[in-house]
Amino acid sequence: PRYKHLKAVIDYCRALEEKAGGRKAESLELARSAIKNDPEFIAANLFAARLFIERNERKSAEKILGALWALLPNFETAQLLIDLYPTESSTEIKKLTDPYQNSVENNHLIARVAIEANHWPEAKKALERNISSATATKTTYQLLASLEQQQKKDNVAVSKYMKLSEAAPVDTYWACNSCLTHEKYYLPLCPACGEFDSIGRGP
Repeated sequence: PRYKHLKAVIDYCRALEEKAGGRKAESLELARSAIKNDPEFIAANLFAARLFIERNERKSAEKILGALWALLPNFETAQLLIDLYPTESSTEIKKLTDPYQNSVENNHLIARVAIEANHWPEAKKALERNISSATATKTTYQLLASLEQQQKKDNVAVSKYMKLSEAAPVDTYWACNSCLTHEKYYLPLCPACGEFDSIGRGP
């Protein structure tokens, strides 16, 4: 399993190089190879989904993102789902996310889409699920501040939520297993300590 994972990471790095060189077809094949070697390698799946969105192959992107959301709801997948459904995001994303309402990231995604669509009660309800379950993070309160600003222009409430955000736990990002540095996105090499394949999901 370790060998296959390392092969997947190498293929992923090669896929990035091919895309940077404008060779998207070759890039996609390498991303597929990475996923074949390690189906749960999140970074390769995200990369492949992004390529499918760029190629307007929505069904292929949807399949990958749906599986990723079931495996581990996260900020990057949420952003790609919004990119995949730019106009009908509220309806389509609800279908996908309904089974995962206890997930912090799922509630953030629902709130982001609802705020964008001016569906204030829906956004509030999603964020309050995080608060009531004691799983609210910095992003939860930042989204509440955004909701208050856009719905009511209530600067007092905005200030209150931003202060709560400062004291709230950080969101789940990528973390280096070697030096414990946090990154918002996966990187093959840790920018802090230079270790290869040391970055994994962590608080």
